Amino acid sequence: MKILLFARIRDQLGIDSVDIDKPSTVAELRLLMQRQFPDHSALFEDGFSLVAVNQEIETTGARRLRESDEVAFLPPMTGG
Repeated sequence: MKILLFARIRDQLGIDSVDIDKPSTVAELRLLMQRQFPDHSALFEDGFSLVAVNQEIETTGARRLRESDEVAFLPPMTGG
């Protein structure tokens, strides 16, 4: 599964996407990303980054993922 990375997350890792084995849920995806990037694991913590699935922000870790889903990690957003 291709995971897209944006803004600060992309800048700190120096890549704009990563391929990983398909996780079953958003929560599992966060754990897989933390394990793959242990020096930057805080970037993938719930409360720091947002996860968008098919361009919709996912607010729980329970959502099941499908191979065809577009998944992205984004830093927190601020309004103004």
